[in-house]
This record gives sequence, C-alpha cells and structure tokens, in this order.
Amino acid sequence: AAVWIDSLVLLQKFCSDEKMGRVLAMDFALALLAETISALLCGALQDCLGLGPEATSITFGVGGLGVCAYWATFHYLGHGAASKEALSFNTEDHIHCKESNIPEETSPLLNA
Repeated sequence: AAVWIDSLVLLQKFCSDEKMGRVLAMDFALALLAETISALLCGALQDCLGLGPEATSITFGVGGLGVCAYWATFHYLGHGAASKEALSFNTEDHIHCKESNIPEETSPLLNA
C-alpha cells in the first residue's frame, strides 16, 4: 500500500491536469487486474497442483521477493522515478506554461 501511495503521488506530480483522470483510472484498473490475476493464480495452484494454503503463500512470497529484487536492481542502476532526469524536473516551468497559455507542443519540458 505504501508503494502504491508513492506511485500515486508521482503520477499526480508528473501528469498534466487534462490527462490526470485517465492516468489514475488506468492505475486503478491495473491494480484491480493484478489482484484478480493473483486470486486466479492462487486458486489454480491450490486446485490444479494440489498445493495447500501454506505452500501457496510461500510460492507467492518467493515471487514477491523476486519482484522486489528486480525493482531494487532497477532502482540501483538509476532508472525509474529516482533517476536524475526525473529528479531534475522543474514543476515551476510546467505551471508557467499552463498559466501563460503556451501550447504544450512548444513547452521546453517536452523538448528536453
């Protein structure tokens, strides 16, 4: 939940107001899809492979640790929201372009 809150803050920071609803709707839809897929996989592991609740939990726990290791490696290599390009994003320029009615196509942020 804490990671999802952080991602929502980043989406709100870097997304334009015109596209905010679409982006957040997609985020919520993908989260719901992930919950559905994990429930289906859990049921399949228990029904088709005959795993018990403990073995299923361990399987998903190991899978979660694998995703966490991948994400940590990705972050360690300097990609994602913690990259230098993302941290150097100047929100004041973006707000100034909105207030001065400069079309987004001529915004210096899009050409960077």
